[in-house]
This record gives sequence, structure tokens and C-alpha cells, in this order.
Amino acid sequence: MSGRGGLHQAAMALAVVSVLTTVGAGVTAGVAATRGDDSNGSGTLVRGSGDPSETETEPSQEPAFDYAGWQEVSGIPGDSGDSALYRLPATGWKTYAADYAVSFRDRNEKAYASGHALANYYGNRCKESGKRMAGGWVVLADTEPSGDLKTIAEDAVRRWARGYATNASGTTADMTEPTPKDVTLNDGTEAARATIEIDMSIFGGVCLPNRAEVAVTTIDTPDGAKTLVQARYVSAVGITDRQWQGIAQSLEQ
Repeated sequence: MSGRGGLHQAAMALAVVSVLTTVGAGVTAGVAATRGDDSNGSGTLVRGSGDPSETETEPSQEPAFDYAGWQEVSGIPGDSGDSALYRLPATGWKTYAADYAVSFRDRNEKAYASGHALANYYGNRCKESGKRMAGGWVVLADTEPSGDLKTIAEDAVRRWARGYATNASGTTADMTEPTPKDVTLNDGTEAARATIEIDMSIFGGVCLPNRAEVAVTTIDTPDGAKTLVQARYVSAVGITDRQWQGIAQSLEQ
């Protein structure tokens, strides 16, 4: 996920996971590559190791909330041998191998947000300088030690939002304060969720919206705390609020 930085990079990264790595440098870059193939704009995700194999689907209609027809995306197994997973609508998303690592890094190349099992949303069909810009992305954050779930979720959403909202020049967009809350997931698991909205209007770009949001959902497992990270342009065509909620609710061990 290393690579360019900034919002544009985040966009590109989302599109390519490199966004995540680039996210630190700029949101647009990666999954934090949420913006496009490599991303330009805020955060820059940096690509890590792993198999970059991917699959891609076309934009979809609003899915059933029972996940019929949705696709499963699995993460890397932990010490217990189990991996977390999440679900996505069957179309509009490009997914990467479970061990395809991404991260947001600071100017000293130190990762402050890292994960794997990236998926980018290209159903918005937007391009900038000939490159597709992802309208959203989803990633499983690297496992953390267990603890208070709301505290973990709040800390995680701050880190990922920082990466997504920072461009290659180091400019960070204004964002809201997270308000973590307890939630119950689709399979009955108790979890915590926190969301941050970002004012993207200070950045320029053909595909960039005025607002973006980053949301995290955290559960406790025998391996530790596992967090699902989601980022999207609030105005991205094709990602409905219902789908976004369904993705968040689908996290499970």
C-alpha cells in the first residue's frame, strides 16, 4: 500500500489495496484505498506482502439482508486457526487474497493502521487520469489484544480515518469525533461500532465527494480483537445505506 499518498492515492489504493498502505499518506490512496486504483486525495495505503490475486464483479442491485447471494471474504487465520470474515454484495466489488496486506504509514514509514483481506468498490465507475477511482473499500484490520471493545473501536476508527483524510502533502481534512456504541451483529455476536465523517471538500478531484465516512466494527475472539474497517464516499453511486449496514453486520469469527 505504499505508493503515492493523499486522497487520490487512497482512492487508487482502495481500488488496489495499495490505497491502505498509502492511506497514511493520503485517504484517496487505498483502502484505505477506498478511492480508486491507487488513490489521490487523502490517505495513502501502502501495499504489503501477499498474493495480489483478485476477482471483480459488476455493480449490483440492493441485496437481501439475509445475505443470500452475497460473497464471503475471509481473513488470515489466527493462533486458534480461525479467521474472521465479512460479506459483500455479489457485484460491484473487487476482492484480494486474504494475505494481501495494506497499511497507512506516516512520513517515517511507520504503519499506524494495517490490515488485510481488502475489497474495493468500483461500481461508481469513475476515472481520473485514466485510472479507476474506488468509491469505497473494506478491510480486516490486523488483530489486536483483547480489551474494552468500544475503546478499541474508537482508537481504530481514528487511525483509519486519519489515513483516509490525509493527502500526500500532509493536509488532513476536518472530521467528526467518533461516538462508539455497543451493537449486536447478524449472527448474535456482541460488538462495538464507531464512525467518523470526513469533510472532503478541501480536496480537489473529479471523483471526490464532499463527504466520506469511515466505520469500524470490533468483536472479541480467542485470538484477540478483530475489527472490520469500511470507508466510502457518502455519495458513491451504487452503495446503499442498507448495503453498508449489511456489510458491517456481517463480521464474524
